[in-house]
Amino acid sequence: KATSPPSQKKTQDLNGTITSMLGSSITSHFTSHFIETSRKTASGIAEKASVDRFRPYFEVETKDFFSRLLQTVFPRNLREAPELDLYGAVLMVFTLLALLHLRLKLGGVSLTSTEGTLIGTAMGLVLAYWIIASCIIWFLSYLCQTSIASVHVFALVGYHMAGYCAALLLTFLFPGGWFLICIALGSLTAATLAIRLYAWTPQPTDALLISGVSFAIHLLFLVYLGWTSRSR
Repeated sequence: KATSPPSQKKTQDLNGTITSMLGSSITSHFTSHFIETSRKTASGIAEKASVDRFRPYFEVETKDFFSRLLQTVFPRNLREAPELDLYGAVLMVFTLLALLHLRLKLGGVSLTSTEGTLIGTAMGLVLAYWIIASCIIWFLSYLCQTSIASVHVFALVGYHMAGYCAALLLTFLFPGGWFLICIALGSLTAATLAIRLYAWTPQPTDALLISGVSFAIHLLFLVYLGWTSRSR
């Protein structure tokens, strides 16, 4: 029976050892590379999702808040994008939510159990409008190359909901004239929003598109709020 010489066995063992070491080295290299890449990706996502990134948008002086609120009706320097914050936008959203809830309650609006509570309905309407309208305007601003950041779109839409708050307050005093109140105040704040977006869009055709859509969305939602919360 033929047997392999000792030198051949040593060579085979050496080759097997080298192959095993190379395999372990390659596996270790790719494993460490994968772990490092995953760590960097997770770090980048955590940095983008960090609350600290949005903290500057909630730091605003009281005088600046009222000044920006006033500019939703009487804008200044339309060519220059104003400094906006999310503090005022969120405050307007929750103010409108509270007023709409009160208007629904005093207006005698009855909801079945499947439709949820009054506060749930008010919250759903207000938050859904803020998010959906902001996303639509942001998408159009991206297509039309409008000079506005995504965070500023949410802030801009939120601040212009001040007209909704004023309209609902006036409907408490003049419940019979809710339609005229909504048209008057809605047209005013919607026109201001549309004029701002028109001024920040370079192409006239694109500017007409984004300003027209934003005007229609803003005005129609206020009319819908007035119709929904009117006294039965």
